[in-house]
Amino acid sequence: MREVYYLEGDLVIDPCICNDSSILPSTLPIECLSPDGSNCDWYNECLGRKYSCQDTPTEHVLTYATAFCNLYVKYQDIFSDPALRWIDDARKCLQVALVPFIRPFTNSNC
Repeated sequence: MREVYYLEGDLVIDPCICNDSSILPSTLPIECLSPDGSNCDWYNECLGRKYSCQDTPTEHVLTYATAFCNLYVKYQDIFSDPALRWIDDARKCLQVALVPFIRPFTNSNC
């Protein structure tokens, strides 16, 4: 809930009250909610499945992210080991930062 309220350590009661009949089933693989940064298809397999964004600026973002992710993989042989670690860490950081947008209780559109 910290993504919603930008709070850490405080109680957020009302939105967290649950009953078993209101639990939302996830339509995404569990790996989508905890990306390790190793999969460039994560953008389409996770964000793309959550949002049907054909012919929108969001579709361009997914295409752009996937293309650049794949370029780093394609040319990984030209990077030093420290550069590769940075690239892998940055990829994971970017994907993890997008996880709040694909959680089952998030209702957004393109």
